[in-house]
Order: sequence, then structure tokens, then C-alpha cells
Amino acid sequence: MTETLLRGRALPVLLAIFAIVFVDNVDVSALSVALPVIADEFGVSVGGVQWLMSVYFVSSASFFLLAGYLGDRFGIRDTLIAGVALIVLSSALGGFSSSLAGLVLWRFVQGVGYALTFSMTMLLTKDLLPEGRRDLGMGVFMGVATLSSMAGPLVGSAMTEVLGWRSLFFVNVVLCAPCLVALARNLRGRPALVHGSGGAGGDSGAAQGRLSAALGAQVLLALGLLGATTGLLLLGDGQTQGGLGREAMRGALVAALVGAASFVGFGLARRHLPERARGRGARAIVENRPFMAVLSVRVVLQAVSYSSFFWLPIVLQRGLGYGLVDAGLILTAFTAAAAVSAFAAGALASRVGRRAVSVGGHALLVMGLFALASGGLSSSTWVLVLCLVAIGAGFSAAFTVVSAALLRAVDGGPEGRLIGVYYTCSYIAGSLAIAATTWIGGGSLAGSGGGGAAAYLGVSETLAWLWLAGAGLSLGLSLILREPTSASTSTSTSTSTATSVAPQPE
Repeated sequence: MTETLLRGRALPVLLAIFAIVFVDNVDVSALSVALPVIADEFGVSVGGVQWLMSVYFVSSASFFLLAGYLGDRFGIRDTLIAGVALIVLSSALGGFSSSLAGLVLWRFVQGVGYALTFSMTMLLTKDLLPEGRRDLGMGVFMGVATLSSMAGPLVGSAMTEVLGWRSLFFVNVVLCAPCLVALARNLRGRPALVHGSGGAGGDSGAAQGRLSAALGAQVLLALGLLGATTGLLLLGDGQTQGGLGREAMRGALVAALVGAASFVGFGLARRHLPERARGRGARAIVENRPFMAVLSVRVVLQAVSYSSFFWLPIVLQRGLGYGLVDAGLILTAFTAAAAVSAFAAGALASRVGRRAVSVGGHALLVMGLFALASGGLSSSTWVLVLCLVAIGAGFSAAFTVVSAALLRAVDGGPEGRLIGVYYTCSYIAGSLAIAATTWIGGGSLAGSGGGGAAAYLGVSETLAWLWLAGAGLSLGLSLILREPTSASTSTSTSTSTATSVAPQPE
């Protein structure tokens, strides 16, 4: 694949990938520390300005499937350039916004750009690296992502203090604009996996019609996911922050129902189309057993990690009484261990194998969660830090191996949609896990007092046992489910090549 995609030097492309990954990950954590300053400037509550974070998550989660389809339809290069251009444009206009509503709008567009860029950088990394170096490459990829997330609060606080919060938007332009040049000069547009060429004029016109209908269906599905994700976010909030009242909550529920109806309605309509008009994209995804195995492990890991990450800052401050600075230092140790583990996991996987690294990562995760559930929360600070370091390192090693296995599982195609399904399911699993753990917390966490430190510790220890069960399930799945083999990959590739010759709308 490298011969068809790379037409210039590889180094500028790799640097562009690192810059894009850095911006995608640092953007969230850096802006979070500037929210109080933004709230003061626009004269709104901190709860209202939280939508700058929420809307970014909602838009990115909703458009991963569409991003994958566009990658298959128009190629990695063009889709990636479009995503980077969206980030540059939305960051520039967001930095000049004179109202909170405008700022939220451009953050939404940034989220769409993130969905396009992150999924395509994964595929570009796969194409640029030979099979033997993908483990190491994915370790570097995950390590850069973790380091950038860790550096976000430090970068955000320093830039906000010295240059103002608008600099957090303008720096994206400075970092991403050169990436557009590097990608355009050094990559060639690869033939899309889904195309409508060939055949007589009538067949070509019919194929283009089916492709247009499929694109419209993908847009409809993205809008449906947007409504459903927004509804899930609001209905799982438990509070009407930022002036959101009952009418807004009802609107979110209606949006969720419309999204679900759109998805179901499109699925029922496709059943009445001829087989050729339906396409074989969905079947290719479901029948890709290596991909479904990787997806299963990822969904479980995402549910455990999102819910535990969500609770850690709350437990440290309200349950254990740590101040903001001390809690930040503890979390820094957690994320630093994750970053180091990602680099190490990538290097070790190419030497001892992915399964060995996966077992080791899960072992660290299980040990850390077991210690946490068995009283590590109420032990000394050093014991707590050791537990969190083990958990962070375990999560990162497991995620790195799963991501490397994903690159191999998507070789048979359709690559873009496989990546889109992967991240969409991951985000949904994480969101549902956060909502579920919030519901488990129940009344003990409601109100300003939050039920006291003892209530927080009690709920957190209960949740730690649930996280431990999830980690055990993830380990079991990673051992039972088969990793993609060269034979299965080559078979899937040949099948995909044969089916992609004919026009496939979806």
C-alpha cells in the first residue's frame, strides 16, 4: 500500500501525523482548564461553558461512521486533508468568536474534523508501516496521544495565563496548517475502495446513483447518531446545567428517538432493495471475525476505562480530600505510566508477541484494580499512587495491543467503515458505562455534600469491583478470541478486491 499512497518523503508525513494526533488529544484537556476564564468573559456559568467540552465529544462520536465511509469513498489522503482543513478553519473562527454560541458552533465543527483526522491517521499509519513495524508504530502513536493528553492541562494553563484563552484555538492553526502542505505534497490520492467506474454509461449512472443514495444514508445515520448521542448526554446528566430546563431535556429525548427511528427505518428500507443495490459493506464487517474479536475486547476495555477515568478526579477530591494540585499530581503519575507503557508495549509486542504483552497489560490492570477494590483507596498516598500507576500502565498496554491488532484486522476492508464502526461502538460503550456508574452512585452522590467522604469511598470501592470484573472479561476475550492471521488476512483481502471491482454503494 505504501507504493500507492506515498509519492514523496515519509518523514514530513509522519511529522504531520504526530502533529495532528497531538492537536486532537491536547485540545480537550488544554481547553478544560480555561473554562472558568471563558465563562467570566462571556458572563455565563461554568455549567453553561461546559458545552464547549460536551459538543466536541458529541460531534466526534457521531461522525466516525461517516468519516470511515468518506475514507472508503474518496480515499485516505483527501479525507484526511478535509479533516485537517476543518480543524484549521474552525480553530481560526473559534478564536475570533464574540459569543459563546459561536464558540460552541466552531467546537462542534472541530469535533467533526477530529472524527475525520483520527480515523484516517490510523489508516495512514498502517499504510506507511510494514507489517513487522506496526506494533512499534502503534506504540509510538498511542504514546504521543497519551503524552499530549497529559501535557494538556500544563499547556492550557500556561497559554491561558500568558496569551489568553483564544491562543488555544490559534495554536491549532499554527500546528495544522503546515500539515496540509506536507500531506498534499507527499501523498497521492489512493483509489477508493468504493467506486463507480466501469461498465456502460447506464450502469455507471446507476452506480453513481446508488453511491449518492448511500452517501445520503450515511449522512442521515450520522445525524441520527448525533441526536441519540446528544439525548444520551443530556438525559444521563442528572442535572440541568447551563440553563438546560425540562424543554431542552424533552428536545434531547425527541432527538434521540428520531435518530433511532432513522437508523431502523433505513435498515428496513434496504431490505426491500435488490441485492446489488444494498451493497456488501455491512456483511463484510459482520463476517470479518478477526475484526469482531478486536471490537469485542475494545468495547469492554473502553467501558471500564471511561467509567474509571470519569470517577478518579471526583474520588480523589471529594472522597479522599486531596486538593486540586495534589489530585493533579496523582493523576499525572497515572497518565505518565500510561504513556511509558504505550511505548514499551509497542516495542515488546514486536519481540515477544501481542498476546504476551496483552496478558501482561491485563495482569497489571487486574492487580491494580484488585488492590484498589480491597482498600487501596483508603490506604496511604503511596499505595494509592502505585495502584493507579499499575492501572494506567495496564490500560495503555492493552489498548496498544488492541489497536495494533485492529490495523491487521481491517486489511481486508472496507477499511474506513471498519474504523468508523470500531470507534463509534467504543464511544457508545464508554458513554453507557459512565451513565451506568453514575446511576449506581445514586443518591449518595447527589447534592452539594455528595453524601460525605464515606459515601464516595463506599461507592468507589463498589465500582472498583465492577471494573475488576470488566478487566477479567477483557482478558478472557483476548485469550479466547482468535487474532487475525496472515492466511485469513490474505483471504479477506482477495475477497474484498474481488467485490470492490463492482460498484458497491454501502
